[in-house]
Amino acid sequence: GLGFAGRDLGYFLGLGLDTELRRANERDLVATYHEAITKHGVDITVEQCFNDYRLGTPQGPLVTVLGAVYATATPSDASNAMFSSMITRSCAAIRDLDPRSLL
Repeated sequence: GLGFAGRDLGYFLGLGLDTELRRANERDLVATYHEAITKHGVDITVEQCFNDYRLGTPQGPLVTVLGAVYATATPSDASNAMFSSMITRSCAAIRDLDPRSLL
């Protein structure tokens, strides 16, 4: 379908990976993603793809907060740790990638 793929990249890389692992691999991972989507006819440069990823990172805290509020009827130590990790990672990605500078 059609949509802003940067959100998916920002969410997956920003929340799903340990911060140091993301920092060490994000360029290669975005390049691999870019290679895959261009094979399917998406007309975008790798740099545009990386910038879209940067613009997608603010999605992370939003989804995390909504998830923390609505996903757990009875919070537990495990769910609190998971949401804390998600917010920490996503905010680190935003600080690292400075999506605001692209606006």
